[in-house]
Amino acid sequence: MTDSVVQHAGLPHAVFLHRLAGESPSSTLEPRLGRAAFVALRLVDLLGPEYTTLHPDAFHYQYVATARCCRDLPPGATETSHLVGLVHGTHDAFEQGSVGLVLPALFAYAHYLEDEMRLEEALDVLDTLLQVGGEKMPPTDVVGARLRRARVYRKLNEFDAAEESYAEGGALAATIGDTHSELLSRIGRADTMRGRGNLVEAESSLRDILVDAERLQDREARARAHQVIAVVLSTRGQPAEAIPHEWRAFQLYDDELSRIGFERWREQCDARRESMPPNVLVDYTLKAGIGRARFGQFDRAERLLASALRIADEAGLHEFTFRIERIQAGLRDSCQSPNERPAEAAEPVVQSEAVREVSAGLAHLAGAT
Repeated sequence: MTDSVVQHAGLPHAVFLHRLAGESPSSTLEPRLGRAAFVALRLVDLLGPEYTTLHPDAFHYQYVATARCCRDLPPGATETSHLVGLVHGTHDAFEQGSVGLVLPALFAYAHYLEDEMRLEEALDVLDTLLQVGGEKMPPTDVVGARLRRARVYRKLNEFDAAEESYAEGGALAATIGDTHSELLSRIGRADTMRGRGNLVEAESSLRDILVDAERLQDREARARAHQVIAVVLSTRGQPAEAIPHEWRAFQLYDDELSRIGFERWREQCDARRESMPPNVLVDYTLKAGIGRARFGQFDRAERLLASALRIADEAGLHEFTFRIERIQAGLRDSCQSPNERPAEAAEPVVQSEAVREVSAGLAHLAGAT
């Protein structure tokens, strides 16, 4: 059972206090942020329906103490900005009697925590949002919160809770005519099937969703459906069938953040290199090198593979060493010459029309950037 479940039986927001335990002296910022998050969310709780008769002075004293706690945090930290904004938003919401004034700050903080893979904490913030918002929340915000909550549950492998939250969000979306969110709910449930290992049913459901998304001309839903189908097919050991779906998703996404996902994840992983154990670091560096090669950046790819080989040798990871050496030997041929046989460990080149189309598109993209 995860902390997100355990904490509800005890002290609210206790999940943030877990940062106070087991931290080394070099990480003293984390306990301070955890403590500040705990008191900030306790302040948010005062906006809930059970505190409607709270005396303004009681709120004021707690607000002053919470604001002081947040002021002691390093101003340059991203989480500090979220907590300060959350405290100010809570103050404005209490003063004006409008809980809606704090909802954007709660959504933003939950999104930040999810991106940082602090999933139990993100779930706590989303639960707080739904609790304090209550019946005053616009239905569109409730749908968004439930779908986001479902996604966090799915990442936590709490599939029953994820399916329930996806179903709740999808049902509410249907009642207000929000076809886009309804499609996202269905995609999420199909992705949950994938997480359970039910790949056949997940693929079937996603193909049905894709038909409906095409009919409704919902570009984002089409992109997401293609992307999840690609993951399902790849998991089933069908990479040639997966590649065209991944490419179609790339073409359909409107924003650069979603389209150039490789670069975004590379930057986030680079920021965590020093904390990676050797086997994870080698695997990441190897995959980053292969990714660069796929975009025709062979010099950068070779440098990354050389780095991966050095780390593998130093750590005694012999299986990685053999794999990297074989990929190095056939790197340019396997990624540049589709009619030649790649090296033993390189991924096989599949002579399908769909894959050739994707390869041509990638070559064009690499030349334009």
